[in-house]
Amino acid sequence: MIGKIVSVGLLGVLTVGLIGTGYWGYQEHQDKNSILIKAENNYQRAFHDLNNNITNLEDELGKSIAMNSRNLIAPCMTNIWRIAYVAQNNVGQLPLTMMAFGKTEEFLADIADFTYDIGMRDLEGNPLSDEEWNQLKTLHGQAKEIRSELTKVQSEVLNNNLRWMDVEVALASANQDMDRTIVDGFQGLDKQVEGYIETEMGATHSKKSEAYNEKNIIKGKEISEQQAQQKAQEFLKAKGYEEVHVSKNGEGKDFTSYSVTFQKEDNQAMYVEVARHGGDILWFLNNRDIDVTSLSLYEANNKALEFLSARGMDSMVNVESDQYDNVGVFDFVYEKEGVRIYPESVTVKVALDDGAVIGYQATDFVINHEENKEIPKASISLEQAKAKLNKNLKIQEDHLSMIETKMGEVKLCYELLGTIENETYRIFVNAKTGEEEKIEKMKQTQPL
Repeated sequence: MIGKIVSVGLLGVLTVGLIGTGYWGYQEHQDKNSILIKAENNYQRAFHDLNNNITNLEDELGKSIAMNSRNLIAPCMTNIWRIAYVAQNNVGQLPLTMMAFGKTEEFLADIADFTYDIGMRDLEGNPLSDEEWNQLKTLHGQAKEIRSELTKVQSEVLNNNLRWMDVEVALASANQDMDRTIVDGFQGLDKQVEGYIETEMGATHSKKSEAYNEKNIIKGKEISEQQAQQKAQEFLKAKGYEEVHVSKNGEGKDFTSYSVTFQKEDNQAMYVEVARHGGDILWFLNNRDIDVTSLSLYEANNKALEFLSARGMDSMVNVESDQYDNVGVFDFVYEKEGVRIYPESVTVKVALDDGAVIGYQATDFVINHEENKEIPKASISLEQAKAKLNKNLKIQEDHLSMIETKMGEVKLCYELLGTIENETYRIFVNAKTGEEEKIEKMKQTQPL
């Protein structure tokens, strides 16, 4: 009798245990599905926003070539500039960074630069020239063609229920069996836009593009695939990964590299890009789930700094921090002789459950870093720089910084952080001329 009671009791415990395990497994599956759905929704939103913004861009360019009033042209140019930059941001939110895909972003940036320069100048004394009008007409036609191509891709996505998450996973894992509709559509568009850039953007763009391409060449001794794998393992201290895959990249890119993928049996993977010349780590991504937040942004920032310092990057200062769900994202720049050098930037993503670094982007740092970089001297004082600003701006911080302008020139500036009402702005004032070079509205400021 006692034996039967024990058996029944044991069976009850096992049943409860199995139910609990099943519920935990179901809950974990639901959580993962929720994360995937959220990511997919973000990609779909960015894609459809891109379509809307390209349509608006075409409309505004169409208006611009029909205008004759200088009072209307300036705000129209400003509106085109704004829409082009928003569209450029939409492209940047899509999972296309692992493709040789940058001409469309570059084209949108060129439109923004072109219209910004017109919109900001004195059109009364320096009106729109025939050449500029013809350029706007050409851009309008090109925007119409881009909108048409994007509409085709959008139609395919909607009609065939295509998922952007599949594109991201396939690109990261170099899957050759994936549906090529989205990728082929964007690569075809990118090739088409490349022709626009080469034939239509003129001398200003050529100068900028050549300077950019020349600078974006990574130099150094070429390494082998085996050496790339070794450098990736050393950098990440990667252990417990059953499979390692290495492949070459380079077609259509400014520099060549190796993609190294570390894979575990539970499908957890880590993706790394290693420069083929010099062997520097350009970026890496760990795709694991993060379900809770246990660390503050301050603690996570210190984890990021420890990670950088352990890899020989000691003179880095935080310039911005954000939190997305359970991940902290930190932007750092190199500092030398008290001057922040923005072209030498690094982004680090930290999991807020255990403080592990799960993402790292250092391409700009690898391309631009120079140990013996000469730091110029300021020609005007900090007070003279502050005098150039809006009188309603309350300055909270000031630094000396080097930034890259639209034309690819690096200039020394006073970096001034200030507030108007509840908004925070970062303003860069040229330390030689006193002119405002760049103004940024901060998304949010996090005390570190």
